[in-house]
Amino acid sequence: MHITGKDGSSIASVDVWYAVAPPKGGETHWVPGRSARELASAWCGSQGPCVPLEIEQLLRSHPDLVDVVIERAIPEHQIRFDDLRGEPRNADLAVEARDRNGVIAITIEGKADESFDRPVSAVLRSAVERIGADERTGAVRRVLAEKDNYIVRVLGEDVVGVVEVKRVQWYQCEISHLSVDPRAQGAGIGTSLVEDAERRTREMGGRISQRTIRVGNAASEAVFTKRGFVPAALFRNERTGNEVRVYQKVVD
Repeated sequence: MHITGKDGSSIASVDVWYAVAPPKGGETHWVPGRSARELASAWCGSQGPCVPLEIEQLLRSHPDLVDVVIERAIPEHQIRFDDLRGEPRNADLAVEARDRNGVIAITIEGKADESFDRPVSAVLRSAVERIGADERTGAVRRVLAEKDNYIVRVLGEDVVGVVEVKRVQWYQCEISHLSVDPRAQGAGIGTSLVEDAERRTREMGGRISQRTIRVGNAASEAVFTKRGFVPAALFRNERTGNEVRVYQKVVD
């Protein structure tokens, strides 16, 4: 594994990391205990560039990722996801990896004593204030671009569940990204989200609701079969090498 700057120059030490790819805050953020310096130390320690043990353990913890090999890392790498004005996404560390199926992109956000980014509600409030001051902002467009595809379950101020529903044919919608906070599992949230996804399918004019599940994912299979979904097809995902089964339900 090697670490390079944006210009392709090699980074073999923490000092070179700072010289080639300093954080946006410069020396202010380049101090022990802050994320920029700690990230560099984790990936470029006394022995030179290396993948941190925690990252290796994380990759080995999932059967789909055990064969992933990290080949290159690029600090402070900008990645544009849309055509809106303003700065693109700045990844603290962009990683190029590979497995038997091809290239894999990973981005790492370093956090030490800093919080994660603001909640969506705070981003929208800030955008409204900027619009009121006649300032340009693409925040509202970015947030709202995909909002209609998601159903969110909130408990108090915490998001405890989410599911995506997207039209794939005029008569068919795919359910994906069903997630429930581990602290809220066992309360029927997953089942209720699937029920809402079926309702959303009908509202979109769909006749078939569909979910693709990796064979062996018993928890997910149980949620959908409980709602009346039945196996419709079995095939191998060429990208991951996993066997997957398509479950469908007529919702009309």
